[in-house]
This record gives sequence, structure tokens and C-alpha cells, in this order.
Amino acid sequence: MDEQIGRVLDALEAFGLAKNTLVLFSSDNGASQGGGGSNSPFRGWKHSLYEGGIREPLIVRWPSRVPAGRVDEQSVLNVCDLIPTICGLTGATMPAAYQPDGEDITRALRGERFERVKPQFWHYPTTGLSLAIRVGNWKLLTTSDGRRQELYDLAEDAGETTNLAGDRPEIAKSLTERLLTWQDELPLPTN
Repeated sequence: MDEQIGRVLDALEAFGLAKNTLVLFSSDNGASQGGGGSNSPFRGWKHSLYEGGIREPLIVRWPSRVPAGRVDEQSVLNVCDLIPTICGLTGATMPAAYQPDGEDITRALRGERFERVKPQFWHYPTTGLSLAIRVGNWKLLTTSDGRRQELYDLAEDAGETTNLAGDRPEIAKSLTERLLTWQDELPLPTN
């Protein structure tokens, strides 16, 4: 894969398009359990809502608009941010009826301070912890009925080792309610 990405970037250079071409490179999930990869220091694997299953890199290259060589380990981004961000970077307008779940993260890409306004949601249909929400540094995972919760302060515990749901019941309850309301608004599967 590295070689093929290199060929694409070389072609952009050869045709004089690199300076004004936005290139985004990411992944869709963490490494598979037993596949030889590592998600360390994060807990979880592919098919998990722990950070090891959902935290991915985003590499951005656009020489005329995004500073090169920056590494941002603080900004919290989500795949839902891609459409608003591409529109923000390019000056394109989203349709008026489109209400994105994500946010324009252009500020973060330019090296400016960016703080999320909207919560981030995840749903992975399993028999266990199938829903997750992140608001600020708080992340809650729960079952589809909300009976079991795990709450983590990712600023202090990025590895999700200490469940704070019992110590911070007001936060766990509030996030569970938001998450279950969001789940109720999801479209029904079409299969």
C-alpha cells in the first residue's frame, strides 16, 4: 500500500498538481485481534468501541493550505467531520437541508486551537457494549438497553483502564440518556 500511495503522490508532483491537491489518508478502525498488529497503549481491537478499535490517524497533505510536518495529538476528530471540513477547506457550500453530525475541523488542520462542540457517537451492533459517546474528555460505553455502563476520562486514562461510572454516576446517567436518545433516532436497518 505504501508504494501505491507513493505512486499517486509522485504522479501529482509530475503533473504539477501537488500544491493545490488535498490528500487525506486514514484508516477505518484499529488493528484486528490476533492479526499481529498493536493498538497499544489503547484498549480494544477492530469491532470494539474502545479507543483501540475506533481511534485512527488522519494524515492531511495540501501544501498550499495545510502546514507540513505538524503532529496534532490533542484534537478529537471523527469521520463525520470529513464532509464539513472538505467544504470548509475548499469553500464549497453544503446543501441547506444537510445537517452534518460532524464539524469543520479546518482550524485544527491549520494548527489553530480546535474544540469540539458536538458530541461524537458510535454504534456497533454486538451483544455487549454496542454504543459509545464522547463529550469533551468523557467517554461512555453502554449496552443497547443502557443497563451496563463504562465511563472513562480519556484525558487521564486514554487506555480505558479505570471505569468511573460508579464514582461519577451523574455523568454516566447524563451520557447514557443522550446516547439512548441518539440510538432511538437511528434509522432502522434496511436488510
